[in-house]
Amino acid sequence: TISAILETETGKGKNNEVWKKRIFVIKYEDDPYVKEAAVEIWGDLTEHPAIKLNSEVIAHIDILSKLFEGKYYTTVRVWRLLPK
Repeated sequence: TISAILETETGKGKNNEVWKKRIFVIKYEDDPYVKEAAVEIWGDLTEHPAIKLNSEVIAHIDILSKLFEGKYYTTVRVWRLLPK
């Protein structure tokens, strides 16, 4: 279930190509606990009709880590989103 939606971010990459990214929070149950994870979605998927507060979705994800100045930073990126 989508529990929060942040504003879409936009910018220009090194190749001068425009990009857009949106972060939203998915709440899920992992018995006996309820957990939340912030996920990001890129490009045209940022306008996906399933991205609505309290909507139930199935998110296909990649977990990515990048090394920056000696520290690793991890993101969860949605590459496919389906209404449940």
